[in-house]
Amino acid sequence: MPDKPKMNLPELVHGDSQDYDTMAASYLLAAEYLWKKEKDEQFPLVAPATQLVCIGLELFLKARLLESGLTHDDLRKNYGHNIYKMWMLPQFEVMRRNAQAIALACVEVKKSEFSDPNVYTLDWTIKYLDRLYGGSTNQALRYPKGKTEVPYVQPLLWVVYELLNNPDWRSWTSSN
Repeated sequence: MPDKPKMNLPELVHGDSQDYDTMAASYLLAAEYLWKKEKDEQFPLVAPATQLVCIGLELFLKARLLESGLTHDDLRKNYGHNIYKMWMLPQFEVMRRNAQAIALACVEVKKSEFSDPNVYTLDWTIKYLDRLYGGSTNQALRYPKGKTEVPYVQPLLWVVYELLNNPDWRSWTSSN
């Protein structure tokens, strides 16, 4: 039997906000690929795509918090994977309002036939996703039992892309 290759795991090194944004973009791109393949595949890809959107959003929000001076220890102790808690922070109030406007504009341009983002707002979507992604429902996206219903997250995916790719949007906070 051949020897197994030795794996050298990197030491824990905390990246900066740009590292987080780069990785967030990678997760969002992977989610977009899965969304586009969903109709052609035998297996449902919505839940895995949603999980990737949640990770991308988490990384995006943590990048903003790192930029504001929080440390990696602060992020871990105060927020963990709680995307809704981060999303609802007061310093993101203006960003949230503008993100909702982006969602509405995207749905208008894309003529989405799915849930009305005026009713199923980004705040509602992220709160619901947090329950599936975080611990309040035993992380149903990670540890499913039966069919896990997920909200339509395509507008959120468009929004986080816009926030990542447009530097004017990336730095918006309630103080701007």
